[in-house]
Amino acid sequence: MIDDVSDIAAYYNNDPEIERYRLERNQLEYELTWRYLNQHLPSQGSILEIGAATGRYTLELAKHGYTITAVDLSAALIEQNRKVALKGAFDQLREGGIIFSSFISRFGTLGDLIKDKPGWIEDQAEVRSLLERGKRADDSRKGGFRGYFAQLSEIAPLHEAIGFETLIVAGVEPVISADDESYNKLQGKQRQLWLDLFYEISTEQSIMAASRHLLYVGQKRRR
Repeated sequence: MIDDVSDIAAYYNNDPEIERYRLERNQLEYELTWRYLNQHLPSQGSILEIGAATGRYTLELAKHGYTITAVDLSAALIEQNRKVALKGAFDQLREGGIIFSSFISRFGTLGDLIKDKPGWIEDQAEVRSLLERGKRADDSRKGGFRGYFAQLSEIAPLHEAIGFETLIVAGVEPVISADDESYNKLQGKQRQLWLDLFYEISTEQSIMAASRHLLYVGQKRRR
């Protein structure tokens, strides 16, 4: 059964800039994701961006010369986006094409929760539902942020079942938990060296699931 995502669309429509603010706060996620984009994207070509939000990546990709088709949830696109899932992205790719998928980590998000919403722990039904099912309880009141929080172990098999070959699964905020400020204030050589280090350890199995966001990079197999 397909979930009704109208409340998610309303959440973002209520504040269209929310994703831009988030990426300004989560600068390591943005910069480390770009490391992987630069590593795996071809020098030119066409890109289908699903979940483009305010276009933070879209504009930069366009500046690099790529042709972008960008879609996101809105009142007019809800039905269209219900039909575009992972299989839709696979069908759109040429053989050898590259997919980048971003996920919220089920356990990595706990750093934000203890920092911003410590009282969340008292609602044990919500806690158990997140840990066991990766989402709110079915009878939870809709409103606010709602999504699916993935386990690291399910990401590669999800894509491989469709037909992708896994190239990389990485945590794009390794070891910092919810401490964005310490990274954001770095400048110059120190910032570059820390980014280099985080890139180096971003595929370390022992810490990946603790990153708030996980990145999958895969390739459509050639026949």
